[in-house]
Amino acid sequence: MILPNATMIDRRQIARKVLTYCLNTDHNEGGPKAYLFQHLLGITANNSEVLIDAIYEASQGDEAIFMKTTTHCDIYNIYCFLVTPRGSARVLTGWCVKHDTGIPHLTTAYIKKHK
Repeated sequence: MILPNATMIDRRQIARKVLTYCLNTDHNEGGPKAYLFQHLLGITANNSEVLIDAIYEASQGDEAIFMKTTTHCDIYNIYCFLVTPRGSARVLTGWCVKHDTGIPHLTTAYIKKHK
C-alpha cells in the first residue's frame, strides 16, 4: 500500500520536522536520533537535504504500513534504506494522515536497528 494522499505531502513540512526534531541535537527526544544520524550516516543539519530527499522519495512510492487509527489521524510507517559515504542504515519514518484534511504529515524519522 502507498501512503494515502502522498502527492499532497508538503516537502517543507518534512524539512521542518527533520531540522527541528530529527537532526536537532538540543531537542530532548530528537537529540539521540540526531546523534545516530550523524554518527552512523554523517548526516547533520548542514547536509540535511540527503535525509529530506530520502524521506520524501520513500513517501511517494515505498510501502506504507498502517499502524492504527487515532482520534485525529491514521498512523503509518514507511521504512527506507539510506546509504551515504559514511555508512548505511534502515530508517523508519512515521506519518499521520489527518482525518480532517487527508494530508500526510511526517511525525518522526529515526534509524532502526537491523533484526
